[in-house]
Amino acid sequence: MRILLIEFLVAAGVFIVLRSLRSKIRFFRGGYILRKDRYMQNESMQVIVEDTRFLRKKQNNFRSMRVKGSNLLYSRIPLDKSNGTLMVYPYCAPLLKMLKGSGTAISRTLTLGGGGGAVPLFMLQNYEGSVADIVEYNADCVRMMQTHFLSDYIDGDPARANLIHADAKDAVNALDAPYQFVFCDLYVGSQPAELMYDMAFMQQVSRLVADTGMLVINGSSLNMRGVFLVLRTLLQTFTHAWAMSLGMSGFVLVAANRELPAMESMMLGSSGIIPIYPSPFTKEKLLADLP
Repeated sequence: MRILLIEFLVAAGVFIVLRSLRSKIRFFRGGYILRKDRYMQNESMQVIVEDTRFLRKKQNNFRSMRVKGSNLLYSRIPLDKSNGTLMVYPYCAPLLKMLKGSGTAISRTLTLGGGGGAVPLFMLQNYEGSVADIVEYNADCVRMMQTHFLSDYIDGDPARANLIHADAKDAVNALDAPYQFVFCDLYVGSQPAELMYDMAFMQQVSRLVADTGMLVINGSSLNMRGVFLVLRTLLQTFTHAWAMSLGMSGFVLVAANRELPAMESMMLGSSGIIPIYPSPFTKEKLLADLP
């Protein structure tokens, strides 16, 4: 009887361990995915922090924030810290290359909507000595970013990444100028936050950009009307604005209080970019046609 009880307990223990491992690790051809943590972005959306590791191409290993039940990624960063690539927001690559080519000295960057901090971490890697302010309103997301992204990634000088737990509107009102690069990634779940259309909010962002910086907006979930509404707000709060489509990758909007000749050249000459503004629409037409 005693032996049977021991065997039962061992079998139960093995079952519990295997069930636990099954919920945390998934194998695929060539590697595996390990769940690190999870949190609730809102009442209905759970975000999972995962490491994807390849058995051979280890340089491709990455950590991500993924919405449970979908392939939607909030952030993705290389696990190899020497890999200074931006693994999400592919449209940012030509914009950041343009920014670097303009000779602008980057000392401060601001990200509104932190996620896992992929964009600010990329900027910190590519601009030595720069400081990144990262604004995120969700307390659990702040904890995940600090625990699994920033603390593991910026181990040389953690003071370079300033994590601000606040609403984006309150944060931009309190921050001081100038920032050379501002990245706006404000969404409630998969829907754009109302702040993207808010005139007073964009006036404050324009103040932070000042005369030397630029604003880049992730418009991947905007429809065409949403793009025009955000663009109208930008045209009324910045001296220059641009909007473009990247086909299946969605939209991106850029604003600055100075001319960016390289921006015009990029929109005319880069494959995969479809200009929306300034061509074929004019500022007057946009302001007149939208209610």
